[in-house]
Amino acid sequence: MSLKDANILVKVSVHRFSFRDKDKEMKKDLTDKYEVDPDMLSLTKSLFLKESIKDIERACGQIMPMLYKYTTPWRDGGWRLLPIGLQKELEDELRAITDVELQEALQKFAEGYDDHVLLAKNKLGLAFREESYPGAEYILDKFNVDIRYDVITDESDLKVNAPEELRDKLFKNAQERAIGEKMRGMEDIWVRVKDIIEHAYTSCFYHNKYTRFSTSTNTFELYGRSTS
Repeated sequence: MSLKDANILVKVSVHRFSFRDKDKEMKKDLTDKYEVDPDMLSLTKSLFLKESIKDIERACGQIMPMLYKYTTPWRDGGWRLLPIGLQKELEDELRAITDVELQEALQKFAEGYDDHVLLAKNKLGLAFREESYPGAEYILDKFNVDIRYDVITDESDLKVNAPEELRDKLFKNAQERAIGEKMRGMEDIWVRVKDIIEHAYTSCFYHNKYTRFSTSTNTFELYGRSTS
């Protein structure tokens, strides 16, 4: 089975509310007081205490590492190579994060929203700006995770009605792009394999412990299916 038949491309986009905000008023106060060029200073503040948003950050922070576990870099723009046999596992794990863990964290945050704002107000002091807090419902609506799929294309898919010289250039560009994409993906896989072997060596011979190889399963499956 060819690489094109055994794999698809996947792109996961995480949309979220930023719990940080640029304070233009404080920036102006500082630039005026210390005679600083405004272009040389950026002032960003946290809107909530870390404790208030830690569950949300934890859930969001799991999404991309989970994607990287099942995939390898391929096309520019965030597109990654995914063996077709791992597609359901990826979606199941993604839903476990977004539909369960993230939703529970967001709901918990919304229920204590007023208390979170009050805590932030006490900590920020004169830097607190009421307009930076649009309400729990607005914040929750900003969180969304999109997953998109595409097929792998190469020079064999190039069909265009153009002069022969132009077709040759397009064919060459497509061929070079396909080779570059394969090289990028293979480099990522080999780095993972190297890390797994080094970890196994360290665990077995330096610490005299049995090593669990279950965490390496997806990497080796990814390698086997993507190169078949």
